[in-house]
Amino acid sequence: MHCHGHGTNKNQRHKENDNEKKVDKEDWLAMFRDIGMTDEAMMKWHQLFEKRHPESHEDFLIWLAIPFVDKKMWVNMMEAAGMDESSMARWHSEFERRAPKAHKEFLMSLGILKKEVQKIQEWSRESKLST
Repeated sequence: MHCHGHGTNKNQRHKENDNEKKVDKEDWLAMFRDIGMTDEAMMKWHQLFEKRHPESHEDFLIWLAIPFVDKKMWVNMMEAAGMDESSMARWHSEFERRAPKAHKEFLMSLGILKKEVQKIQEWSRESKLST
């Protein structure tokens, strides 16, 4: 009987843990920055993690609810679909023109840091002026 009670408590703890706020990408970034890590150091950390333990890194990204399609993979898929630099620039310009907020969220979902996202959005707005 004691054993059954123990299992119930364990299940209750799991249920309580499910209700807790999940640590998200922004929380992790804040913690890394709080200990003095730069964005560049964080990228190196992820690259090293991915290189040494690809499955665990993927699990970590899933746990953070970060898709594991990153910038590199996305660009490779676009190139494989026949897009060159010029067509990718037009794609970004159209995305930015039609849905700037969604464009920003999409770029961030690829693991691109805020500063680079801002540069891409600015470049996309400028590109549409010249097309």
